[in-house]
Amino acid sequence: MEDKNINDIKPEDTAENTGAESPDTQDQGAQNSITVWQAFFIKKKVLKTLPIYKQHRVLFEIKDWAVSIIFALVAVYILKTFLVWPIAVSGSSMNPTLEDKERVLVTSYDVRFGSSPKRGDVVICHYPSRTSKWLGIFTVKTDFVKRVVAVEGDTVKRVNGVTYVNDFALDPRAQTSYSATYVKNEDGSISYFINGVQRSLTDEQTYRYKFDYEYTLGEGEYFVSGDNRYNSHDSRAWNGPDLPAEPSTNQQGTGAVGPITKSMIAGHVRSVIFPFKDGRAVENDPNYLYPTDR
Repeated sequence: MEDKNINDIKPEDTAENTGAESPDTQDQGAQNSITVWQAFFIKKKVLKTLPIYKQHRVLFEIKDWAVSIIFALVAVYILKTFLVWPIAVSGSSMNPTLEDKERVLVTSYDVRFGSSPKRGDVVICHYPSRTSKWLGIFTVKTDFVKRVVAVEGDTVKRVNGVTYVNDFALDPRAQTSYSATYVKNEDGSISYFINGVQRSLTDEQTYRYKFDYEYTLGEGEYFVSGDNRYNSHDSRAWNGPDLPAEPSTNQQGTGAVGPITKSMIAGHVRSVIFPFKDGRAVENDPNYLYPTDR
């Protein structure tokens, strides 16, 4: 066969006239054959040069925002769960140690990987069945800031409304005007006595009284209280291990608490970081609640 010189090629032999696709046309066809799903995985710099980007620009922008939000949420979760995080104090239950609306720095790595919380530590903790909405969408465990007042092996008891840890009164002014006691019978039933008189009470009626009890904290159990002990909802909201617990309404300030476990302690409060002029360390104080009433 005779070889053709480039100068011998006639116009009708070109791709345009023979029906064959030019390289430009082939590239254009390949670009148009890319699905939206495939386009999600193409680098944005390249994607912007493709016709499919112009056709579905809004969709790709939504995808970029969604990815950014997901990465941000994952980063926040990792920081909060394993490293350090700031949190705002809400309420007056930790006065005078912490004030309402102050921001504190919390470490979580030491709680998860270090030693167990000590008596006197100020911690961020969770209560049984207590949840709230984060960003108005996600259901999360509600954070409470309290001080650890008793650890495993300590004896907690209540007598006439006053709670004691190892015989030290936490709240001596909480004494009730009545005596509420109970006896656990051999058959497992409970006999209730109010001011020494036996009463027949429903579970709901028992929630109205502060019954006497005595309990030794087991392994990994802790008792927490606010430093403002007469205006704090904490482990003292409990009638002991034998009586029915008041159900939580998933709101702060309601429901039984009692002992919490180590898994319910999310972080260790280290310092106040805002307002800046009030910045200070938050110290461990194992005797904060034990001396005479403050």
